[in-house]
Amino acid sequence: MTKDMNTIQSIILGVIQGITEWLPISSEGQTIMFATGLLGITASDALSYAIFLHLGTMIAVLIVFRHTWFEILTLRDIGLLRILFVTSICTGITAVPLYFLLRQTFESGIAVTVIIGVLLIITGIMLRAKRSGFKDISAMKIRDMALLGCIQGFSVLPGISRSAVTISTLLMRGFSSDVALTVSFLVSVPPVIGVIILDWGTTPISYETGFFMAVTAAIVGYFAMEILLKVARSVQFSLFCIIIGILAILAGIL
Repeated sequence: MTKDMNTIQSIILGVIQGITEWLPISSEGQTIMFATGLLGITASDALSYAIFLHLGTMIAVLIVFRHTWFEILTLRDIGLLRILFVTSICTGITAVPLYFLLRQTFESGIAVTVIIGVLLIITGIMLRAKRSGFKDISAMKIRDMALLGCIQGFSVLPGISRSAVTISTLLMRGFSSDVALTVSFLVSVPPVIGVIILDWGTTPISYETGFFMAVTAAIVGYFAMEILLKVARSVQFSLFCIIIGILAILAGIL
C-alpha cells in the first residue's frame, strides 16, 4: 500500500509538478528525487506519486488547448486525430514494457538516484542536439508520428524529459518550433491517462492526497505554463540536466 502524505506534502509535490512539467528537466525525475530524499517516501511509492501528478498538468494542457481539443473530439481535425492515434499506439509499445521494468527495478531497492542521474545526463545530451526546421504540421508523415510516439514512450523513465525528447525529435525531423511545441503537448494527453490507469491498480493513492496533488499541479501549471515556456526557450537546460545528473549519481553512490 502506498504511503500516504499529509496535505502540505501533497501541495508541495503539486507545485513542483506544475513548475517542472514545462521545463525540459524531467518533472518525474525531480519529483522522485524530492520525495525520496526529503520526504522519506520509498522509491516505489514516489514513482506512483510522480505518475499521478501528471493528471494535474494534463488538465492544464486540456484547458489551454481547449479549442484544439474541441476540434479533435468533434472530428473536425482528422489530421490531429490521426497524429494522436498513431503516436499513442507507438508510445504504448515502448512505454508499457518499460513501465513494468521500472516498477520491478524500483521495488528491488536499487539506488534510484543513480538511474535518474544517468537518464538526466542523456536528456541533457539530447537537448544539445536539437535544431529547428520549417515544416508545418500538415507535412507530418506516418513515420514521423511513429517515431515521435516510440520516443515519447521512453519518457516513462524518470530522468528522461518528455517535452525535451519529443520536441527535439520533431525539430530534428525538420518541423518548426511552434509545431513541435504544440504537437508535443497534445500527444502527451492519451499516454498520461493510460499510465495513470496502468499504475493505479498497483499502488492506490488516497482520494484526499490525489485531490490536493492534482488540483495544485493543475492551478500552478496553468498559470506558470506561458512564463516557463518562454524561460525554456531562452535558457540552455542541457548543462543543468547534466550537472544535476552527475550530482544525483554521486548522491546515489555515496
